[in-house]
Amino acid sequence: MKALRTRVSEISLTDHSLVNVIVHKKAIVDSDDMIDVFLAVKKMANDLPVSVLIDTRANAAITRRAWNMIEKSGTPARHKAKAIIVRSVISSRFANFLSLMKNNKYPVKQFTSELGARNWLANFEKE
Repeated sequence: MKALRTRVSEISLTDHSLVNVIVHKKAIVDSDDMIDVFLAVKKMANDLPVSVLIDTRANAAITRRAWNMIEKSGTPARHKAKAIIVRSVISSRFANFLSLMKNNKYPVKQFTSELGARNWLANFEKE
């Protein structure tokens, strides 16, 4: 399947059941935009379980509600794991620490490098 585009992102599916979501530069992302993104992810995955990689490193403005959706949205039936790529090492480590205290339905972790995120998600491909 070709890549899908929303107002704020480009979404593609790899042959290894990994959905890539890349937020456009200088996009202003609100909760409605995130609903569009998650519906596109669902469509691309054909309702099969997938790992999701969301790259938010672009100079985008993401509202608090949209950010909460990025961190929490999805059901275990559709997501194996979610990796979020951010720009700041400090915010990544702080968010990962806080996620240890949350009762997530599936693993969610933040990274500052795409390679680290992809390697972590590869652990869930076998499931």
